[in-house]
Parts: sequence; C-alpha cells; structure tokens
Amino acid sequence: MENNLKSPHIPVLLDEVVNVFKDIKDGYIIDATVGYGGHSEAILKSNPNIKMICNDRDEEAIEFSKRRLEKFKDRVIFENLPFSKIIKKYENFPLRGILADIGVSSLQLDKKERGFAFDSEVLDMRMDRNSPLSAYEVVNDYPVEKLQEIFKKYGEVKEYKKAALIID
Repeated sequence: MENNLKSPHIPVLLDEVVNVFKDIKDGYIIDATVGYGGHSEAILKSNPNIKMICNDRDEEAIEFSKRRLEKFKDRVIFENLPFSKIIKKYENFPLRGILADIGVSSLQLDKKERGFAFDSEVLDMRMDRNSPLSAYEVVNDYPVEKLQEIFKKYGEVKEYKKAALIID
C-alpha cells in the first residue's frame, strides 16, 4: 500500500545524499536526524538491501516518519536518542554510513507552541519535548554568571554580560 502522507518538509540535497550511499550493498545506515523521513525514504527506495536506524530528538518528527516509512517497517529501527548514544547502542551492527542533517528544523521554528520564535507565547526551545529543562527554566532560574557563560560559550554573543544582565 502506497503511503500518501504529505510531508511538511522538502529534504535538501536529496539526489546528492542518495548518491553518497548508492554503492553500499548491505548493512545499516544511521540517519541521526531523521526529521520527516525524506532522506531515509529516498535511500530505502534506491537500495533494497539497506536498512536504516532513524533517530531524532523530536517525537513529533519520529511519529510522522514512522507513518511515512511504514512500507519499509522491516528495514527501519526508530530511536529517540542523543547523538552521543546512538552509535554506541548499535556499534555491533554492520554500520555502513551515517547521515546527519544537523540544525533546527524550520518547522520547529515556525510552530509557536514549540517556543523558538520571538512571537511565541511560551519560551520552550526543546528539541526533545520530554526533556525536563526548557529555556524558560534556564532564563528564569539560572544565576546571571551561568547565563553569561552560556551566551559567551554557546551563543557566541559579543555582549554576553549585557544580555545576561537584561534577563536577570
């Protein structure tokens, strides 16, 4: 049965990604950021001998991808793990490649309930909505020194001290 699920996302460099994995004859490819499953679907369609380990921190994306990739269910394993754990969990599998489309999805940024946008009513910013710590707790509960460190180290904010003091 063909899945007529309309994807809210168009995968970038799709032909190039499929081409990178075209000569792999068997084994598993890890899609570390499966998102809405476009790259994984194309790889599975182009090579019937490949299996995929489809990972994402966003449960909404995983649920969509499970429906999208239903026709390949015997060739796909889904995970909701941090990057640091996915390879370790499958290190004894015949891994042949890794695909990682790193970054925040525009779909996550556009959804006001996710709390990434300036006009969101909530301040959340979690990729994994089951994580206990949201941006709201960080900006409201962290001491100003910790905020300064975060802005400087991870945000590369030039005026990190000023930004932290405004929040405090």
